[in-house]
Amino acid sequence: MPDLPKQPILNTTTGELYLPTRLVYAVQKPDNLRRWFARHPSMEWDSNLKRWVWNYDRRLRKFNFPKAYAEALRREGGLVLASCYLENNRTLHVYTRCGFRAVRFLCFFDKEVSRNIAVAEFMDKYNMVSTFGAMNELRTPEDYFCDEIEFFDIPTMMDEAKTSEQKALFSRLFLERAATETVVPLNRQRLEVFYKDGPEAVDLVMQYRDLLAMAQHKSSEPIKVMEFLQSLLGNPSLMPDSK
Repeated sequence: MPDLPKQPILNTTTGELYLPTRLVYAVQKPDNLRRWFARHPSMEWDSNLKRWVWNYDRRLRKFNFPKAYAEALRREGGLVLASCYLENNRTLHVYTRCGFRAVRFLCFFDKEVSRNIAVAEFMDKYNMVSTFGAMNELRTPEDYFCDEIEFFDIPTMMDEAKTSEQKALFSRLFLERAATETVVPLNRQRLEVFYKDGPEAVDLVMQYRDLLAMAQHKSSEPIKVMEFLQSLLGNPSLMPDSK
């Protein structure tokens, strides 16, 4: 039987792979955060879905959006970059359609909102390419995060280890897992890297996620993450740009 043609890959209107991403913020001052949402000109309240949406406009040029965003704004008449839900007085969820927009939101929010009001704790990533043929209708980013999210929190495990034997055990588990880890649909990572090393470090994580997702899409077998990263190191032309 001949191979069936592959279905078209789903991209955003600005050309990125459609790989939904969720930012999870810890909120310390919910009333201050609500006031900021209500007053900022780039934020708009969606009364139907009880959320704030972050809209692209000319005020956001300083956050290094490519020309495709201005073109999409002219073409569509509007462009929603993120959806924001204050789940409760302690947790804010922000959903985007790709990693690039998630990092831009991190930068935007960090410049606009004091860290004693809210700070980003986690990034939840969907890691599988979506195609038109596999979907009866377009799923929103929110739809992708209903299943269990894999989270191997080795830093917390090491912090909570009470003996040197426990630390050695967790280190061994981490190394064993790193050697065998494959691409999973959903995983979570901590966001200390954004505050410590800046947005460039998170941009690189997102670019690697894109490359992994495409490689897995083209492969009939599960891809081991470490082996894939080692193959990139052996071929610098395939590595993402760190600038």
